[in-house]
Amino acid sequence: MEYLGQRHWHCMVTRPEKNLVQARTTYLTITMEAMASLDLDPGTLEIRKARWDIFRQEKERPVSRPVPALHGLTAYFGSGPAMKKALTGLHPVAGGLFAETVRGIIQAETFLIAERNFACLEDYDEYWRENYRDSCRYYSNLDRVKADWACHVADQERTDVLFNRFKSAVWHRLPEDDFLISAAMADSFHNVGLTIRTTPGFTVVEARGRVRRAPDTVCKEAGSTVAGLAGTDLTKTDKRNIAAIMGGAQGCVHLIDLAGDVCRQLALDLTGGPGGNES
Repeated sequence: MEYLGQRHWHCMVTRPEKNLVQARTTYLTITMEAMASLDLDPGTLEIRKARWDIFRQEKERPVSRPVPALHGLTAYFGSGPAMKKALTGLHPVAGGLFAETVRGIIQAETFLIAERNFACLEDYDEYWRENYRDSCRYYSNLDRVKADWACHVADQERTDVLFNRFKSAVWHRLPEDDFLISAAMADSFHNVGLTIRTTPGFTVVEARGRVRRAPDTVCKEAGSTVAGLAGTDLTKTDKRNIAAIMGGAQGCVHLIDLAGDVCRQLALDLTGGPGGNES
């Protein structure tokens, strides 16, 4: 087995001041080191300042620039189309990194409930149960859930560092010329991973996944859905199709994210698609 490379993402949401939340996602690969940064209002999650940095890239000079087109947008569900428009002209990687940053902000909201006008954590939990029912395996099986969200985070007290998320992908070439891709995600609330073996053309031969840490045991059942990726050409599918294969609302959004955004994009990159070639 021959080691070929790895890439990493780190999303961190902090509150350095009472009236300021900062969120940034750093991306590190063989050919690039980049970061998406947002400054926000803790109560409205309105973007006050945005910045895009490429500290290192193999064939081009570094880039550091503000992104004023993002100012005034709300970093929350539904912001995707407006953010995509605002990021026009930036490196193709930028869209994914800013989207990852917004996902981190949504997760960090758990520790901003007073600013977001929730009386207590139980009220915030109920808001999610009412508004995001059937959005993932947890919220599609509320009748079976034994530990609610408030219970899952009850012992966590955060005033400065609100949220961390690490994602990684490592790929090898096997003696048969197949590829072996291992991807993992660990954040303040979850720990999941998957391993995918593909042909040299990136058709999935075998896939396995596991949810090690999650709000409830019902979430851990979603690991079995990863096996359904067998036969999928990662270069000729999209995240929506992968989500359907992996259970849709009965799947784990974090495993779907790893398969759809991480493994699929890696396959595209290794075949010379969007984002460059790191083979």
